[in-house]
Amino acid sequence: MRKYYLSFILLMGQLSVGPQVFAEVGKKIVSDYSKKPGVIKFDSRLKNFGSVERGEVLSHDFLFTNVGKGDLKIQGVHSSCGCAATEIDQGKVYAPGEKGTLRVKFNTANFSGKLSKSLTIMTNQRSRSLRVLRLKANVRNYISVNPPLVDFDEMHSDLVSHRRIHIKSLNKKELKVLGAKHSDKMDVQLSDDNKGGWFADIYLKPQEPGDMKEVIFLKTSLPSLPKVAVPLVGKVKGKIGYSPSYLEFGAVRKKRFRKKTLKLDGKSDFKVLDVQVNMEVNGEEVDGMDFLSVKFDDKSKNEHKMAIKIENPKKLKGSVYGDIEFLTDHPNHKKIKLDFFAFFKN
Repeated sequence: MRKYYLSFILLMGQLSVGPQVFAEVGKKIVSDYSKKPGVIKFDSRLKNFGSVERGEVLSHDFLFTNVGKGDLKIQGVHSSCGCAATEIDQGKVYAPGEKGTLRVKFNTANFSGKLSKSLTIMTNQRSRSLRVLRLKANVRNYISVNPPLVDFDEMHSDLVSHRRIHIKSLNKKELKVLGAKHSDKMDVQLSDDNKGGWFADIYLKPQEPGDMKEVIFLKTSLPSLPKVAVPLVGKVKGKIGYSPSYLEFGAVRKKRFRKKTLKLDGKSDFKVLDVQVNMEVNGEEVDGMDFLSVKFDDKSKNEHKMAIKIENPKKLKGSVYGDIEFLTDHPNHKKIKLDFFAFFKN
């Protein structure tokens, strides 16, 4: 490896800048690379909490030592599920022989049964820079929520949709559902089933078309699990259909364009009031109206056919992603959002 650094120094020494400067820089690079990094060693890389009750917040300190001959840095910690919180002084330098602690906290509120999770520790070691820690537990669950995820499937944007959840105790302890926290897009009614369990009736109000993702939190009388999260999913269908469901333009060369046809079909008359374009090229936001245009070819008041053209006038290169928003006067479908994709080539 040093041969490459010395060759670099000799080459740069031929330039107008003094060779002594580059020699010093080269020495520093070689010196920095020659320094031996630290080596992390954990007292134990597995923590088995055994049998725990759902809702408990588990905590454990993983102890480690720098057993290397150089400085050790913890550059990052990654959880396999994002469900574990860690406490460590990232960026701190641990001298040879110095000890440290990685504290892990894990909330079992959303788990039941046997679980095994991992944490990946990233350090400045050149070899084996990743270390994996493991957490295990057997979570005892004393409450049943059926269904655990409420799927409303397809809903109409102008109608109220209803689903029911049944909550009951899985042991002989008394269970009460004391309340529900939710968004203003729904109403939730709680009732006793007269058998030791509870019903939660969910009524989703009429809302804008699109994907629906919500969460309700049920407040319970259980000390270990005072709050239970129940996710809701579904798709709200509007009164205006569109085809295709997205636009794929393919490759667009410089100073060229591509066209696609889109049809909006409503069950009743409606008007398109405005068109807005959001667009990114290689992840950078651009003014979409500089690249994309929409030309209407209406044949009826409840069907709007249009030609959508994308062009590459600025000789850009890279992946293109964006969405077109059609704003309408329909009372139950005021906005239609359509994704589009392309690739600019020179």
